[in-house]
Amino acid sequence: EEKNPLFTQNNRNLQMILWNKAIYEHAVYKKVDEAVQILWDAIEISHTNDKVWTEREIELLITIGSIYTEEDRKEEAINVFHKVLDSLDQLVFISDNTIMPRLYYNLARVYGKLENYKESIYYCQKGIKHCLAKDNLYPLGELHYQISYNYDKLGQPEEALSYLNKAVIIFELIEDQNYLPMLAEGKKSLLQKIEQQQEADHAL
Repeated sequence: EEKNPLFTQNNRNLQMILWNKAIYEHAVYKKVDEAVQILWDAIEISHTNDKVWTEREIELLITIGSIYTEEDRKEEAINVFHKVLDSLDQLVFISDNTIMPRLYYNLARVYGKLENYKESIYYCQKGIKHCLAKDNLYPLGELHYQISYNYDKLGQPEEALSYLNKAVIIFELIEDQNYLPMLAEGKKSLLQKIEQQQEADHAL
């Protein structure tokens, strides 16, 4: 399809097919640098001013950051995501209400991987606040799960359980079954930690 005039003669369509090509190059063939280069090629199709980025270009940048996150190239991911944050400040209007919370979620994931759990919580809370303000359920469940993970790592299982329970409710509401088995296991683990913590407190 890359040679199809529908794509070769329409830059927006060409960006879309390159975007999808990059995703499968990474997901199927694990070609990280090739996938990132394809995404930069897609950005260059429309990008003319380094101070101003379109929504589509920003989404392509988020995809680059996500690939770096998946590959544990954490510092590169953070650099890309902060570039996106700076770029979003230049946009007067954002039509896609999922861009900001997706960015916050991706930043939260990277900081979680870096064991900077407080910074991860900060971005989770910003993402949750944005989702609620815009009546947007995506990625509200993922943000609640990530914040639960952070509190668990900080040794605060009760806080973690509170957010985990909210994540369960959200995924049930949107009928997303993929996360529920993992959340059920996580809940069981947190309840055990809370019980152990209470027993330790009583022993004192």
